[in-house]
Amino acid sequence: MSWLYYLEAKIRFPFRARCTASRTTQPLHKGEPMGVRRLAPEDACSGDMVVVIRWQDRNLAAPPS
Repeated sequence: MSWLYYLEAKIRFPFRARCTASRTTQPLHKGEPMGVRRLAPEDACSGDMVVVIRWQDRNLAAPPS
């Protein structure tokens, strides 16, 4: 969890980003813009870092990589 707290202190939210790779588990297409709102809650980040993004008027969880 220390990694999560470190990122919360170092990253300024919100910010704009683009999808770098399509995944079968996400509806995003490579190059598609999105707004990164914040880190996901702690329970969602127990196995991997996850951010909350704004995409087509919805909030979705996605890996920041």
